[in-house]
Amino acid sequence: MTARGPGDSMLAPLPIARQRRADPLDEPVWRLCWITVTAGVIAAAVKAVLGTHAMFAVWLVAAAALTSWVAAVRMLLLDTRWRRFWRIWLLVSVLPTLAGGAHGPGLGLAIAGAAIFLTLRSYNPYRHLSSARRAKLFCVGIVALALLFPGYSKIENPSWFTGLGQSLARYAIISLRIFWIFTLDYIFFRMRLHFLRLKPKLAAAALFIAIIPLVLLLTLGAVAFYSVLGASLASRGRATVLDWLKLLGQHEEIGASLFGDGFVYAAAPPGGGSAVVGGGSTAAGGRSAALGVGRAAAARGAAAAALTVAASGVQAPPAWIDRLNAAVAARAAGSDAERASLPDTTALFEVEGEAWALRLHSAGTPRARISGHRIEPPFMDRLARILQRDTALVGGTSIHSGGTDKRGNEGVQISINDTTGARTMVKGRAHPPPASADSSGVAAPAAAAATPAARVSSLWRRDLYFGAAALPTYRLAGTRLVPDNVLLTLKTRPVDLWEEFSKGENEINRAILVLLGTLATIFLVLEGLALFFGIRITTGITSATHALHDGTLRLARGDLDTQIDIPNEDEFGDLADSFNEMTAAVRRGREETVARELLEREIGTARQIQQRLLPAAMPRVAGFEIAGTSVPSRKVGGDYFDFIELPGNRLGVAIGDVSGKGIPAALLMANLQACLQGQVIHPSGVGEVVRRVNNLLVNSTDAEMFATFFYGVLDRTTGEITASNAGHDPPLLFRADGSIQRLSAGGLLLGMFPGVSYEEETAALLPGDVLVLYTDGIPEAIGPPLPAGSGAAAQAAAATGAAGQAAATGHAAAVASHAADGAGTAAADDDAPDPHANFFEEERLIAVIETHRDRSAQQIQEAILAAVAQHTAGIPQSDDITLVVIKRLVSSG
Repeated sequence: MTARGPGDSMLAPLPIARQRRADPLDEPVWRLCWITVTAGVIAAAVKAVLGTHAMFAVWLVAAAALTSWVAAVRMLLLDTRWRRFWRIWLLVSVLPTLAGGAHGPGLGLAIAGAAIFLTLRSYNPYRHLSSARRAKLFCVGIVALALLFPGYSKIENPSWFTGLGQSLARYAIISLRIFWIFTLDYIFFRMRLHFLRLKPKLAAAALFIAIIPLVLLLTLGAVAFYSVLGASLASRGRATVLDWLKLLGQHEEIGASLFGDGFVYAAAPPGGGSAVVGGGSTAAGGRSAALGVGRAAAARGAAAAALTVAASGVQAPPAWIDRLNAAVAARAAGSDAERASLPDTTALFEVEGEAWALRLHSAGTPRARISGHRIEPPFMDRLARILQRDTALVGGTSIHSGGTDKRGNEGVQISINDTTGARTMVKGRAHPPPASADSSGVAAPAAAAATPAARVSSLWRRDLYFGAAALPTYRLAGTRLVPDNVLLTLKTRPVDLWEEFSKGENEINRAILVLLGTLATIFLVLEGLALFFGIRITTGITSATHALHDGTLRLARGDLDTQIDIPNEDEFGDLADSFNEMTAAVRRGREETVARELLEREIGTARQIQQRLLPAAMPRVAGFEIAGTSVPSRKVGGDYFDFIELPGNRLGVAIGDVSGKGIPAALLMANLQACLQGQVIHPSGVGEVVRRVNNLLVNSTDAEMFATFFYGVLDRTTGEITASNAGHDPPLLFRADGSIQRLSAGGLLLGMFPGVSYEEETAALLPGDVLVLYTDGIPEAIGPPLPAGSGAAAQAAAATGAAGQAAATGHAAAVASHAADGAGTAAADDDAPDPHANFFEEERLIAVIETHRDRSAQQIQEAILAAVAQHTAGIPQSDDITLVVIKRLVSSG
């Protein structure tokens, strides 16, 4: 492995989170949606450009519409059950169309089948689209639906082939309309703008939540103000016209002043003779005295009514006057309802596209007398100047009044049946057009007279409809008199409204304008403050999220010194503090990881050194088999074993267990080996060697550090071993006759006290004997907890059974007895680590050795390690394990 420094490890970038994996159905759904949109738009375009009358155009529209419909069906069936059923359903539902042609019930059945299919859909395929694609599909879907909604013109008496194409086109187009309605509904209520960044999302939220409602509210207020004011002025104009008609009925002589020239009609007297008609030629002397009297009376009426209008002459009665008289007579002779609807003394009439104010006396009788005046522009101009709005009378709209109000008055509910024949009968202007002549009296050209403001057709100076009111009238249709209405319409310009409210002579209007301006200013200030604070809040949110996002990117690139400074005291500030703490924790973790990696490398090096300190190969001794191993619980351990070649055909055998684990134990173990190697070169006894090693360790280690140690010298010739045990687990000498001898003579632990003497003992290894040296990592190996009540004897019996051959050796009873004694001792010892711990214990070790003593030293070692591994059952190794097996072979002779 290539070594890296701490800086290299710290600069290693952190892994960046992967983007969300694309849905496998995203592309298929999106492709079919675009085919649906494109083919639908082509069908609509062909229908709009070529029409649907030619066979070629019909089938071209049908092909495009069917392509769009098939793509839509395929898309909807991508993520659904019963696909085969729905395909058969749609095919069967469209078959009657193929048989029925252009006319017949087949088209309705096919559309009904498509509607059922679309209604029962769950529209799951849209879930596979990304948020951005769903938003795009919603926008183009609106356009596609708008293009498909115009009607489909039918062909009269088409051929069967053309009719079939027409039916298929109509079926596909109507089905696509339903499809897009359901699609837009589904996407709208489930659309999430996840693809947008935060700032556009907040802008969209402000647009939909604040700005659009504000614009709609202002628009509604302006339209309401405009409409209410226009309706009020129209009602005022209606009342003025009705008052003038009433005044005409009371004073006939003021008609010329109000309306201009009029006529007087008198029916023929009983018994024959010609009718007396007022008027005639306009030449001098052509008027009768009666007309002169009429003019004088009109002048008196005008003076009484305070109207300064010059008297007009009397004109000849119109040609339809006899039909009017006959129509009134026919209504008077009709039913009660017709008699009740007879016109009052004076009323407004619509005859042959003209409006007339007629005053009736005994109309419908032989002595009828009718006088009247045509409604002309001067009359409407006078009304327009009063209302300060341009006026017009609109007739021919078939406006019928019906119903009654709460007071029982008729004609307050109006229904417009037909507006196609509406026509303007007469107009009035509130302001006369500007003079087209200059100061010299010479007419200026039209282009020169028009000012730049007049040439600009802006909304501010454009005539707009301002209001309308219905005037009751009677319409002469042939020889019938029909109650009807005409509309009094008003037009104005926004600049006129402003001038009316702002002109100086109307103090109340100016006060209202000032009040409205004040309120508007307050509203604008509040809106400005709301907009300012909204922008500030939005900026705070977006800047905080941008800082967090930028910090995470820098952290992902490996910059562990990243710090986010957000002044917010809200959740974003807390999130920034948490991020900074996390960054510091990550940095500390990286530093700890680097240190741990360095320590691991150092420990690895120490392990390699320690492995070289241990015997690389087992010594070869004639007549003996030797096997040894050390398994540390960590990468380095405190156990030690060694073989030392001594003069006189002798072999030194050592095993030790240093207190603690890890590197400190490994250092003490190396010290112990160095001390032993330095003392064996001096000829002396085994006990003396151990004594000198103890003194060296006492001088070089702390009082808390110690080691158990066993050292023996094997004579290759005689097979005797002279040993001294410094507090170590006594090695087990298994005799060929089945007895067990423990080599325990010696003294205290090494490294505890100086000057300690150590005894030594000698034992002969006979042919077939096995000597096992081990550390406490074997008997103290911990296995899974045992049930309550399980003791050492039971454990020993279990180990004996696991070994499989303890009873066959003849030593099972002795092993069991020894295990029972050990169990009693453990129970009586209050210093035992844990009376309920499931240790491997010496009894299990003896049982395994007894079972496998006939095998080689290497096989006995492997059996012991296998039994320990089986006992621990996957539990991590708790202590170092060191094992040495020496077996004296039986001579073949």
